[in-house]
Amino acid sequence: MNRNRDYTDVLKNIIDDELEGRCSESECAVWLSEMGLTAEDLTELGYGYLNDLFAEEDGD
Repeated sequence: MNRNRDYTDVLKNIIDDELEGRCSESECAVWLSEMGLTAEDLTELGYGYLNDLFAEEDGD
């Protein structure tokens, strides 16, 4: 069984939602976390700039 998942479309949708104001940064961070992604995962997938969302969520 292939355990690798392609989160590209999901991440794109979350990024678009945040940029267009359909969700807050903290909501986006929760969605990413619920997907099981960590800050390290985002960096590995090439979305390290989203780690700011995790940092803001942790700071609340």
